[in-house]
Amino acid sequence: NRAGATHGGGIYMTNGLVRNSRILDNYAANYGGGIFFSYGGTADTCIISRNQALNYGGGFFSYASAGANVSLLRNCLIDGNSAQTWQGGGGYFNEGGVMQNCTVVRNFSKHYGGGIYRWTYYSYDVAARIENSILAYNFTNLLPGVTEPTNNIASSYFAGAMPHTNGIYYSCAVEFGAGTNNNYNVLPQFVNAGSGYYTNYLPGRYQLSYSSLLLNVGSN
Repeated sequence: NRAGATHGGGIYMTNGLVRNSRILDNYAANYGGGIFFSYGGTADTCIISRNQALNYGGGFFSYASAGANVSLLRNCLIDGNSAQTWQGGGGYFNEGGVMQNCTVVRNFSKHYGGGIYRWTYYSYDVAARIENSILAYNFTNLLPGVTEPTNNIASSYFAGAMPHTNGIYYSCAVEFGAGTNNNYNVLPQFVNAGSGYYTNYLPGRYQLSYSSLLLNVGSN
């Protein structure tokens, strides 16, 4: 689907629910190539893949208000999405949200947060919460040829940058400090890590291999 100049190429929801679904190959010329959450909503056990947004949130864009009416993504695979000119290749959380038991892999953004971008105007306390999730092999192209420290996740608020691990627990990304909030900063060792980004993306098998350090280390 192509949403033209609006938000939500595949789904636009306000406090709705999508479950056991594949949201694939959608486009929005503004926010939320796959899903746009407007003041709440839930995506449960979904695959959000190969969606594009011209501006923010290739896989999804979550819009809330100072931590109220936030969205929830649970048990989702978010892979191969892109934000072509700005932040949040896999997804963008604005003013809160919750992500639980998700894998965010091989997404692309032009600017910060190839995997996930979290923004809040007010304070750290209302930033999106991420639990038991893996963010790996995501990419930004802010400076071509330069490895960015915010490939997997970037977080900021009105006063400046926010620590990567604020509000993040039992999760994995190479940007995290080892041990902080029970997070890991290792590569996950998937069965097959796939390859490429954006138009060159080839999916892998994102189950953890038997040698992965992440087996049985989550909180549930």
